[in-house]
Amino acid sequence: WKKIMRFKTFKQRLAAFFTERSIPIFHNFSVKQDGETYAIWYELGVNRLDADGEKAEQSMRASVQFFTKIEYSELPEELESFFDSLDIAYENETYADFNQETERYHYGWKVEFI
Repeated sequence: WKKIMRFKTFKQRLAAFFTERSIPIFHNFSVKQDGETYAIWYELGVNRLDADGEKAEQSMRASVQFFTKIEYSELPEELESFFDSLDIAYENETYADFNQETERYHYGWKVEFI
């Protein structure tokens, strides 16, 4: 039996991951950042599976966006290992997409957890 993780718990664990690395993380949006690196996360919703007219399973979906000026940053791999350690399924939305205006590489994941 596995305890269900809610958005609040996900937020706390994700914040701890980035805080340990001195990286600012924001919920839904960011303020203008002058530093090299920052992250944003936001909720995408809840998936519900019904069986015999009742809820059988439910999962939470979120998006995690990471921005850095560091080419070939190791943090995306560390973050994916973090997701794995918490049994969080993830899919890359974007990977090392360079934005010339912000001069940052953008990595993005859709994550899903129970």
